[in-house]
Amino acid sequence: MPLKILIIDDEETSIIPVRDELSRLLGASCAIAGFESAMTEIARLQPDVIVLDLMKNEIGELQVNAGAPVGLQIWKERFCPLIYYTASDENPDEHGHPLVAVVRKGSGSEEQVREKIQTFLPHITALEKVNAEINTAVRRALRESKPRVFAIDSAKQESQVLTRSIRRRVAASMDDALAQGEPNVMSWEIYLCPPSIPNHLLTGDIMRVAGGSKEDPTSYRVVVTPSCDLVKSDTREPKVDTVLVARCARVDRLLEDLNLQLEASAKPKAIESAKKKLAKFLTQGYGHSAFPVASLPGEFPTMAADFRSLEMIAIKELSDSTMYDRVASVDAPFRELFVWAYLSAVGRPAMPDRDFETWAEDIIAAVQTVQTATGQQTNAGNIRAQETAQNLEPKVGASTADNQAGASGTEALTHVPEVAVPAELPTTMPVPQAQTPGPAVEAGTLPAEVREKSTSANEQADSSTNEVQK
Repeated sequence: MPLKILIIDDEETSIIPVRDELSRLLGASCAIAGFESAMTEIARLQPDVIVLDLMKNEIGELQVNAGAPVGLQIWKERFCPLIYYTASDENPDEHGHPLVAVVRKGSGSEEQVREKIQTFLPHITALEKVNAEINTAVRRALRESKPRVFAIDSAKQESQVLTRSIRRRVAASMDDALAQGEPNVMSWEIYLCPPSIPNHLLTGDIMRVAGGSKEDPTSYRVVVTPSCDLVKSDTREPKVDTVLVARCARVDRLLEDLNLQLEASAKPKAIESAKKKLAKFLTQGYGHSAFPVASLPGEFPTMAADFRSLEMIAIKELSDSTMYDRVASVDAPFRELFVWAYLSAVGRPAMPDRDFETWAEDIIAAVQTVQTATGQQTNAGNIRAQETAQNLEPKVGASTADNQAGASGTEALTHVPEVAVPAELPTTMPVPQAQTPGPAVEAGTLPAEVREKSTSANEQADSSTNEVQK
């Protein structure tokens, strides 16, 4: 699309040369409007650049500054790259904005206007791209959100629901370009400068002491207090009177968390090693006591927020522009990362210095002792298991009661599962009596060895009885 330029002047003939210059050399589509219809034409044409005269000729030689009010309206409502093209000596660019310029009418001034617009072209292209992305996101959100908005009886409520739904979807979709092959987020992209919420402080706001050097890290503070306690509106006051901030320090403070030293004359090998360590550090996003603050060109240098150097400042002082400049806000999700870094640094009990080396040696010795004892217990267990197996085998020549007694005793010691016993026992097997010997076992009912031992036991019992009677 050709560049759209709107020229605002009350004398059309005086700006024909500049119009022809821009059309011929830039291929621009130029339109002309007077001061009275300026804002209407801006809304209708949505120009990429505005060329604005200041002075309006009245009756006779009287001139009035009719361009200044239009310029102020453009600044507040329809801002775009603006060139004041005037013969007046006044300086209307009170803001000193890089997309606002002043060109004095005169010989060769048409070429100056063209050259100035050419310096705006990269910015104009970027704005066109952003506008296209926003418009696409809005239309997509409208197409996708409306069928899913739940039924609302009130048309006003339905409008509110749709507006809020689209607004959130558009905001969330703005980062979708990262998934479409664009470069990763740059370090300075984590900031909103100036802060997008001007009414109150936020967690992660970067403050500079009024009058402090932009290049001195010690001039800066980073707000730690939660945003919800800082909100201020027509119906609400902040919940706190003082704000917790982390003082900033030079960037080499970050190296302390890495136990890393890097000299200005370091060799390439040392620099490469430090770079690898820093890459891991930055992947995590924070150290155990410091947070890396990336530089914002023209505003502050690369530095570190030091969680070991905290300060309480009255909220009235921190909100007073004569005492502190609110330079930038840290955008989400990096704001949440800053909060997590702070909690990780201070969300633990303070501990004195301890002798970790001796403690580690004690732990290693204790582990070795436990492992040795475990090995001995294992060997002892194997021996007991073997003895249990032997005890469970029936002994030849022993009575059933002896075998059962031995098994039960072993079972009590080793917790061996109960051994199954046959349901029926021989009816002729004797039950030993300690004091009254029973009749002799009938021959033929037991093996020969058992019969011999039984006969011998009966004879000994008879002998013992006789001795008692004597």
